[in-house]
Amino acid sequence: MSIKSTVRKLPTLSSVHMPISYRRYQNRAAAVYDMSINCHDIDTVCHIHRLSETIILQDWKGNIDYLKSKLNLNNRNDIKNRFLKTMKDIEENNIQPTLAAIVHYIPFIYIEQAIAEQDIKNALKRFLREFNSKRKPEKVSKTDNIIQQQLNDGQPILTSFEQYLLVEHFIKSVSIRKFRRLIDIEKCLLEFIQLIIKTNYSSLNNISYLNKAWLKIFLQSAYPRLQSDALSWLNINQL
Repeated sequence: MSIKSTVRKLPTLSSVHMPISYRRYQNRAAAVYDMSINCHDIDTVCHIHRLSETIILQDWKGNIDYLKSKLNLNNRNDIKNRFLKTMKDIEENNIQPTLAAIVHYIPFIYIEQAIAEQDIKNALKRFLREFNSKRKPEKVSKTDNIIQQQLNDGQPILTSFEQYLLVEHFIKSVSIRKFRRLIDIEKCLLEFIQLIIKTNYSSLNNISYLNKAWLKIFLQSAYPRLQSDALSWLNINQL
């Protein structure tokens, strides 16, 4: 069986009039699609698409040093224009989002956020901040990994499906046990995220704590689905 025949193609959202120059990126885009949308573990995706873990994570989560070596961008407007071109390909030219992101060298995590929020402002702001060469490197503890850094930046973590699983796990946990302290809730969520990392991102270290800003946003999103008296003691706005 040829390598080409083993590669899962992108869904039919891609335009039938997709430029030929884009097609050589299809395999990498399909790999990111499998990671971010279909929630396969990275070892499986590497095997299916014949790509290294480094390339897949680079296309999905980003690698600023790699981007700077590929792009000749002199100012914020250049970066902004490239980001807008990516969104135009998605919205007006009907190019599949992961493909458009890879073609324009925009890590898909930023495009994913822009689509989820239906607004590019926050995603673009984060990308500009990361790409800024004058930005001082942040201190990261030895246990931090890319997922921990996303948490600390208040970014969406993991994939949409993994986020869904986390909410479902939390709702089920609340229904079968009583949480009396915030630390118990944090422990419940942290353990499940660590399980996801162990299953799907075996090369990464486990995260060791939950960022308070992220925790507040997560609880606000999950709270409407909980029984009204399940966490009556918890005042989310005070987090």
